[in-house]
Amino acid sequence: LFSFSRLVMDVPRHYHSLARRQRLEESASLISADSDTENCCPSSGNFDETEGDRNSLEEIALQRDARISEEDEMRLRLRFFFMNPLQKWSVRHRLPWKLLLQFVKIIFVTLQLVCFGDMRMGHVNFMEESKTSLRHIFLQDWDAERDVKAYPPNSGPYAIYSMEEFYSQLTHSVVQYYRLNMTTFGNYEYNSSLVGKSAHYPPMNFCLYQYRRSDIYLLNVSYVFDTTVLKNCIVIDLKNDEWLRDDFSIEPLLHSKNMSIQRRKFLAAELSFYLKTVYIRRASVSDLPDCFLLKPIVRFDNAMHTGQVVDTMALFEKLGLRITVNDQLQFLNLWYVLIVVNDICIVFGTALKLILEYRVFDSSLLTATGMLLGIGTLFVWVGVLRYFGLFSQYNILILTLKRSIPNVMRFMLCASFLYCGFLFCGWIVIGPYHLKFRSLAITSSCLFSLINGDDLFATFTTTSDQNQTVFWFVVIYIYVFISLFTYVILSLIISIIMDAYEVVKDRYLFKEEPSNLIRFINQCTDTPNTGRYPRTDSAVFLRCCRNIRKLWTGSVR
Repeated sequence: LFSFSRLVMDVPRHYHSLARRQRLEESASLISADSDTENCCPSSGNFDETEGDRNSLEEIALQRDARISEEDEMRLRLRFFFMNPLQKWSVRHRLPWKLLLQFVKIIFVTLQLVCFGDMRMGHVNFMEESKTSLRHIFLQDWDAERDVKAYPPNSGPYAIYSMEEFYSQLTHSVVQYYRLNMTTFGNYEYNSSLVGKSAHYPPMNFCLYQYRRSDIYLLNVSYVFDTTVLKNCIVIDLKNDEWLRDDFSIEPLLHSKNMSIQRRKFLAAELSFYLKTVYIRRASVSDLPDCFLLKPIVRFDNAMHTGQVVDTMALFEKLGLRITVNDQLQFLNLWYVLIVVNDICIVFGTALKLILEYRVFDSSLLTATGMLLGIGTLFVWVGVLRYFGLFSQYNILILTLKRSIPNVMRFMLCASFLYCGFLFCGWIVIGPYHLKFRSLAITSSCLFSLINGDDLFATFTTTSDQNQTVFWFVVIYIYVFISLFTYVILSLIISIIMDAYEVVKDRYLFKEEPSNLIRFINQCTDTPNTGRYPRTDSAVFLRCCRNIRKLWTGSVR
């Protein structure tokens, strides 16, 4: 980056010096023509003037040589700028500390990611097991089969279908909360910060969500709806161990607090409370326990009511050449951009990781830390491909991707419209009859799996055969989609990549016509061992200070 900035700052200086010297050459040609005319008819009276003109010509010749040397220097700088690290090492013979730094960074970043991942997975496993335990404790008749995630599901949705089941489930959850220390093996405790002086148990919160008005008249098939949602919350704080009775029910308590539940207006209900638990990591003795504050919520949901390039063209314009956009982009090294991005992700991820060790946090901070460290580590490992590109036997992947990605993206843009058509059609037509098409996200996941050949037979067999029209539509839909995207579109994408591979391979056999930038650089025939290439790099801010000092001294004079 420093070399590129210095090169950009040197271009205007070379451009102005070249322009000034070309004006001197034009005046020199006029002087040379006048001197030739005078030499045809020499006289003794103009001997001093002829001698002065000769001195001027010698000075102009020296200036022309200086201009040529500056052009050569510019070519040397450009050629050195586009050298790979191995060629630069043959010029400078310096220790490749940047390469070593990259490998050291890879090792430390990967170790940090592994340590964080181990801690994160431990937290996730602990929370998943805690959720399973809490479901078995607070949900009535919870079956262990529901803990196993399978597709299709082994059982139907966990639901209630009557008011009696609602009050029974709510009563069960309240009683289990007060009997927590008696019935569970889990290391759960009440949140003592919420306990009053005269209370033994922290209170629970119960919130009821209902519509303002929902009147349905079945006789004349009419209805009156006001969809304004009313929220009514109360505190459940049982006294005198009344929850120990076998006939205890929460229904009278709700009625006493004007919590009347109307089935036509009922939208949702939530029972929430706080618990504390401790997670003891057993990885090493030095690991400290993690304390968690849990907020379980038992929710009854009836919402469905169903029951960069700076200007470097000055020199080329002066030489009569035109630099293309591709030549301008040669000065932009995307590998440096990748390194900057991964360093930013690693720095911020590491900072968040340190914060996690010394403060109270929630799961969102863990997620952000994991994303930053994961993306940073991914880019670090991808950056290693840059060094494989120094060898012609290993850089075929990078060159092929660089050549094929623009064409593949154009092709994918066209194919995406076709994919969206199948996506919306499958969702709206097949969704009511098939579990894999119930939402746009699930439909998209199903279509991607069908392209890869996953669950093809299961998709056919799980289609409802109650409607024969829809059944045959599903068969034709899947056959057409798989034939089009698997056999046509994927084959075309592979052919685009293979075409890019053939072009890259032919470049090694038949060199392509160089651009104006490369032709200008190739005029420099100096090898790296000649010693004419720049061996030192001055920092950009030092060069800026030097230029400001020159401007200041010039203005003072």
